[in-house]
Parts: sequence; C-alpha cells; structure tokens
Amino acid sequence: MKRENDRRGDRLSSQIYEEVVRYFKRSPPKEGESQENSKAVVTVIIFRRLIY
Repeated sequence: MKRENDRRGDRLSSQIYEEVVRYFKRSPPKEGESQENSKAVVTVIIFRRLIY
C-alpha cells in the first residue's frame, strides 16, 4: 500500500510540475510583478489538481 501511495504521489507531483511549467511558458510573469502573484497561481494549480 505504501509503495502504491508513493507512486501516486510521484505521479501527482509530476503532473503539478508540468502544469505549472506550461502555465508560466504561456503567461510568463511580467516585469515588476510580485512573487505573490506567482505563488498564488502555483497554489491554485496544486489545489485544483488535488481536488480533481
């Protein structure tokens, strides 16, 4: 069971990472934009992925 959960966690982490990279490639942060905006985007992506 632990190994199965580890694989699920690894897969979820990879999916979240890929989604974050895709988002920032499409919409790179603008110069002078605060890091808080980027953190908020990453947080939303993580929560959305965990919920679905």
